[in-house]
Amino acid sequence: MSLLAHKSMQLSMEGDIALLEYQQWRMSFRAGHNNHIIAENGNCEGYLDFEEVSGMFRKRFFILNITKMKFEYYRENPKNNKCAELGNVDMKYITKVSKVSHKAKKCFSFEVNTPSKKYVLAASSESEMKNWIDALSKAAIPPRNKMQKKSSSVENLPQATSIIGGVVVKTPVMKGPEASADSLKKIPQRTNSQSSSGMKNLYEGWCWKQGAVMKNWKRRYFRLNAVKLSYYETDLELKPIRSITTNAIKAVRILPRFCSRLNCLEVETPNRKFYMHPEQERDVQPWKQALEDMIMSSCMYIPRTKSV
Repeated sequence: MSLLAHKSMQLSMEGDIALLEYQQWRMSFRAGHNNHIIAENGNCEGYLDFEEVSGMFRKRFFILNITKMKFEYYRENPKNNKCAELGNVDMKYITKVSKVSHKAKKCFSFEVNTPSKKYVLAASSESEMKNWIDALSKAAIPPRNKMQKKSSSVENLPQATSIIGGVVVKTPVMKGPEASADSLKKIPQRTNSQSSSGMKNLYEGWCWKQGAVMKNWKRRYFRLNAVKLSYYETDLELKPIRSITTNAIKAVRILPRFCSRLNCLEVETPNRKFYMHPEQERDVQPWKQALEDMIMSSCMYIPRTKSV
């Protein structure tokens, strides 16, 4: 065999080995990119297809870090290959996590919404997509931020009606073995009555509010009582940023779509219209009902006049 033929055969064998190694690496790469891990502590990590600004989807490794409250993404798994973080999303700014409702470019796509940006991601299967949506929703919206609702046991109880300061107040009552024959045991309820400790909150929770001048959306904690609707920097603040008296509220409407947001509340006053967007879609109707109840209570108020 000539030297030229020998070298040609050697190059061919090296090429076959290189191709085989590449195919094995490619199979290992694909298998590694389909893994999805959910730890018991709520952390979640795995590969997802990420839609970039150009509209192209690229594989990125995502880590939901509960301790840092960050949704981080990398080019590769940082545990296997040391690589810098490409970016992250602060969990407290995530307003909604849901399956892509419109026609998706890729199967098993879901959206992570923030006030300034929408992130579109795609999983490798429907179960994986549901796991990511569930993990992100639980991390982004902790239980303490959910709107406080009346318990069904209280709603089904008989109510005692009284008039305090010209305002109709309904208080649920309950008969029980501890109640005497000539009295009823009253159960505390969020009402528009005033106590020595101050006004009770009928509803409260996190909402996004549109600014009056800049028209940007900021996350604020809202509290509603019989006198005013107030919003705060955090749920621990005692001094509100601003308050709107309930008798100044003329109407409340649900806007199906407003500024790229679904089901926003429009609170109309004589001076301007306020726009608030509850973090949970299921909280839109209860907020509207509570505000409308306050409007009705304000209309029922009869001012005191001096007797003739």
